[in-house]
Amino acid sequence: VQLLKPFDEATSIACGEHYLTGSKVIPVVNTLKHKLDSLVPNTEIGIHFKFEIQRQFSKRFNNIEKVYPLAISTILDPRFKNIHFSDKIACAYSINKITQMININTEQLDESEFQNVEENNPVENNNFWTFHEHLVKSKHIPKNDDFTMADELKYYLNQPLKKINDSPLQYWLTNMHSALKDISLKYLSIIATSVPSERLFSRAGNIITENRNRMTGEHLNELLFLNSLSVEDWLL
Repeated sequence: VQLLKPFDEATSIACGEHYLTGSKVIPVVNTLKHKLDSLVPNTEIGIHFKFEIQRQFSKRFNNIEKVYPLAISTILDPRFKNIHFSDKIACAYSINKITQMININTEQLDESEFQNVEENNPVENNNFWTFHEHLVKSKHIPKNDDFTMADELKYYLNQPLKKINDSPLQYWLTNMHSALKDISLKYLSIIATSVPSERLFSRAGNIITENRNRMTGEHLNELLFLNSLSVEDWLL
């Protein structure tokens, strides 16, 4: 049970709907690895089970830091930046990728603006993020002197990390790095799993019934939106 508990917590975090999840993938994987390595089973079955979990975990997530959309999303999340990267080459590649995007003409960037966006960040199980808090306190963000970095990116990386329950969206909506903000809002929208989409399809299936077979796409979108609102949103 102790071996599987961290995975249950990680699954709940990754499948969330009301907060950013894509930028948490690499930190969650790194935290899971640390938690798994620190557990010491007392039985022979437990020892074998841990070995098998570690083997499968390494097989599936060993190259997760090389998935550059997730890596960029993590780096541009002011709560994590690059402290969870163990592969320095993968981290440098993603930072260089961000630098290239900053240098591209701003007209070619996604200039869509998010107005009045406030992320609902539920208080997660603090026990899961204990390792992250330890990294924040004990590890300085490494300086990347091996390649030319955009000034605003360098300034951003040198700033203190935000708290784990702070809103990355709120940070970028109020910061002064315009080019970096556009890139951040684009990559922070990545979701970690397909669960939110599956939930949306389930809601759509419950709304479209035989009695509503003439419903238009516009009305379906409106009903799905209304269905997604919480009780607090209705101001009841």
